[in-house]
Amino acid sequence: MTRALLAVVALGCAPAAPAPDPAHPPRLAAPLSGRFVEIGTTASRSDANTLEIGAPAFVSDREFILGDLPSLTARRYQIEAGRVVDVGAPEFTSAATDLDGDGAADCVEARGVLWGCAGAHGNVSLVLPPVLTPADIDGDGRLDLVGSPPVDTLTGPPFAWWRQTAPRTFELQPLPAGPCVRRQAMRVFGGRVVAVGWTCSDAAPADRTPSQIWYRFAGGAWHADPDPIGYVPSSPMDLLDLGGGCALIAEHPEHVEICDGVRVEVPPAFAVQLSDRGVPMIPWGLATITVEGRVLILVAHGIDAWGSPEHDAIGRGRSRVTAWERAAPGDWRLVEGTGLERLGEWRWIAARGDVVVVGGHGEPARVYRFE
Repeated sequence: MTRALLAVVALGCAPAAPAPDPAHPPRLAAPLSGRFVEIGTTASRSDANTLEIGAPAFVSDREFILGDLPSLTARRYQIEAGRVVDVGAPEFTSAATDLDGDGAADCVEARGVLWGCAGAHGNVSLVLPPVLTPADIDGDGRLDLVGSPPVDTLTGPPFAWWRQTAPRTFELQPLPAGPCVRRQAMRVFGGRVVAVGWTCSDAAPADRTPSQIWYRFAGGAWHADPDPIGYVPSSPMDLLDLGGGCALIAEHPEHVEICDGVRVEVPPAFAVQLSDRGVPMIPWGLATITVEGRVLILVAHGIDAWGSPEHDAIGRGRSRVTAWERAAPGDWRLVEGTGLERLGEWRWIAARGDVVVVGGHGEPARVYRFE
């Protein structure tokens, strides 16, 4: 049976970012022959960060849905003849993947599953907020759905999961005990599931206290697990499956790599990248893309404040997207000159095929294609 692990983490006040170490600059990877070229922007903005929606839901290599959780709205975009085209307003979509194994992406919407991302909805009845992630929780070969509890209370369960008991049939399962978690997002790696958010009992955002609780699914039930990171993180923002039982977690203000439940030290030069005003940037969103036969890990960086004008006013400057190659656990090498260095206040990033979409606060999402 596949073991599934759920980490519930809470947002909190972050410690000071580590100071850059000029004596240990990042190791460099060989440059790419091509580069990413911006082909357009979206007509809508997604001011949500990674915790609230994650990144666009790709229906195909040339089509994606960009949702905004605070407003529960979405726009659908296609890439046609090298241009980004707005093709309508679907329902809010938190995920798009092949749930029934027919080769076509299925859209997970607020009212249920839209099979093939078109036509009639399935039999999943959800209660907002509809932030769901597909994952095979019980190891039966079918993708289940993990998400926010169906009832948003201060004493509710940490998460809910709908098991796919038969093709296109989902049933809400018994909920695990634990603290209620709100506005969470899910990440999957190596048969594990990680949820990030904050506890429902927290006070105002400025008073949120970091916490972390890990769960493991075995024997038909959820069990508490020790914290594999070894310390209480301040604000985990995103997680990326690296394969081989390893994952990269975008922390605030650093990165953490985990392999087989053990923390792997990441070189300081990887974690500490600077804005255009010399302030350490914060990793918010993660994505991976394969170009020229090379696997790149893309990191969307930002600064811990809301709104680009505020950042400029307080002197923190603007951030950028960085690209890395991972030669081995803990061995990360910077890829320069990718074309993704445009300055901005980035919160999320997604990639599929040769397309990258990156967005943040205060401006439309930008769409790039590798050429």
